[in-house]
Amino acid sequence: MPNSGENSSTRTVDAVGRTIDIFEALHELEGGTVTELADHLGYSKSSVHAYLTSLEEREFVTKEGYFYRPSYRFITIAERLRRSHYDIYRFGREAAKRLAEETGEFVQIMVEEYEMGIHIFTASGKKGVYADKYPVGRPCPLHCNAAGKAILATLPERKLQRIVFQNNLPAITENTITDPDELLRELEAIQETGVAFSTEEAVIGMRGIASPVVGPSGEPLGSVNISGPVSQFDKERFRETLPEKVVECSNFIEVEVMNERGYDD
Repeated sequence: MPNSGENSSTRTVDAVGRTIDIFEALHELEGGTVTELADHLGYSKSSVHAYLTSLEEREFVTKEGYFYRPSYRFITIAERLRRSHYDIYRFGREAAKRLAEETGEFVQIMVEEYEMGIHIFTASGKKGVYADKYPVGRPCPLHCNAAGKAILATLPERKLQRIVFQNNLPAITENTITDPDELLRELEAIQETGVAFSTEEAVIGMRGIASPVVGPSGEPLGSVNISGPVSQFDKERFRETLPEKVVECSNFIEVEVMNERGYDD
């Protein structure tokens, strides 16, 4: 009989895994038919159809003719997640909007999850240029952009060492820092100045300026980032004007979080 319990547990885990696979396929394909999803995943059409029917009954999937897509319920779930679990989002949205309006540029809020960077909010000024390589919700390496490097500079030493020396620091562009020692030297500078920079390290033609946001106990909350075309970021704006604005924004968020949580002696 023990085997029966183990088999039941295995089937449950397999069902969860297949459900996640279907959600990811719906996202990657931007929706699809049963046949398209089955071909993409290598699952039988009957199996995919059964899962989609169950998900539709629970209103996680919407069917339009023969076409399936994730339901708008995910928007509600995502918004509740951001509001309830991310202080940097709760107290940073309006600050990021003001920063975008004041500078005219594209502003992002990033957090770290599973040792990757996730943009959870964006705002654009009148001159803002959006590079959609890593949109809201899509994981991106932390070492290849200013927002990610700002976060790396605040992580606990053990976690930082694991990311830097075990993740292999892939080259996203020819300008990405892939040498661990070089990256660590840059992170030391970020810790001293509170500002991170990147030039064409994630997207060719784009620059970024970011500042970390930490909680009352020094825990990393994320970062605020301004990004835009190299042509819009001349030396003075890139090294002086915009960094001051980004640091002001991150400091404002930190104070708001501190006022909400209380001071940590």
